[in-house]
Amino acid sequence: MSADEMKLDVRQMKSGGFIKQPEKDTFVARIHVYGGNIDADKVMKAAALSKKYGRGYLHLTFQQSLEITGLDVSRISEFYKDLAEAGLSMANCGPKVRGMTACQGCKVNPYGRVDSPGLATKADKMFFGQDTPAKFKVSYSGCPIGCANPQENDVGFHGMVEPDLVPDLCNGCTLCAKLCTSRGGDCLVMDEKTNLPVRDESKCVFCGECIYCCPTLAWVPKRIGHAVYVGGKHGRFPRWANRVADFVSDEETFDLV
Repeated sequence: MSADEMKLDVRQMKSGGFIKQPEKDTFVARIHVYGGNIDADKVMKAAALSKKYGRGYLHLTFQQSLEITGLDVSRISEFYKDLAEAGLSMANCGPKVRGMTACQGCKVNPYGRVDSPGLATKADKMFFGQDTPAKFKVSYSGCPIGCANPQENDVGFHGMVEPDLVPDLCNGCTLCAKLCTSRGGDCLVMDEKTNLPVRDESKCVFCGECIYCCPTLAWVPKRIGHAVYVGGKHGRFPRWANRVADFVSDEETFDLV
C-alpha cells in the first residue's frame, strides 16, 4: 500500500469513527450516543468491548460519545461485528454532522423548560452523518443556563419561558424578586402600591425561576420555546455564536438545523 493509499484509508476510518492514535496500528473507536443518554445495559456492553479489544476503560468525550482506546487495526472487523451485536453504532469525525449534544432537560432538571435530550435524539436521527464542508455541531439545552454550550456550536438552542403573573394568586411574599436579584437578573421589583412584582422585560432572560420558586403558583408560563444561536465554535480560534431568534418551537429547531 502506498503512502497516499494509507492516508486515504486513515481518513475514511476517521470519518467512520475510528481515529488513529500515536502508537503504530492503534485506533480509538468512537461509539455513538443519542442525545446524551444511553441505556445502562449498553454501557456494560461497551465496557465489555473495551476489555476485549481496548485498554479496559471508556472515555467520555465532550461531544457525549464513548471512546474505546487501544484498538489494534487488525481487529477492527471483528470489533465492528461485536459492536453491532451489542446494539451499538459508531460515531464519526471529520466534515460531517456530529452527534447532537444535550443536557438532561425538563424531564430531569427542575430548571429545564424543554425536552432537550428528546429533541437532540430526534434531530440526531434526522441529520447525523450528513456530509458538510466542515464538522457541524448542534446542541440543545433545557434552559438559559446553557449547560450544553449553545453559544459554542454551529447551531445551538436553549429553552426559554416568558412568565406571566396571575395577580389574584400573588400574596406579595417577594420571594421571586429576591431570587431574581440574587441570580443577577434584577428584572423583578415589587410595586409599593400594589405589593405585586413587576417584570422589566428588557432585563428578563426568560429563565422561569420566578415560576419555579413561586409558592402560590402566581407566576405561570405565557409561552415556551427556544433561543437560537448560530456560528459558534471552540478550538484554536473560538467564536461566540450570534443569537438570531427567540421562542422558536420544537419543530422549528429541526427546520433551522
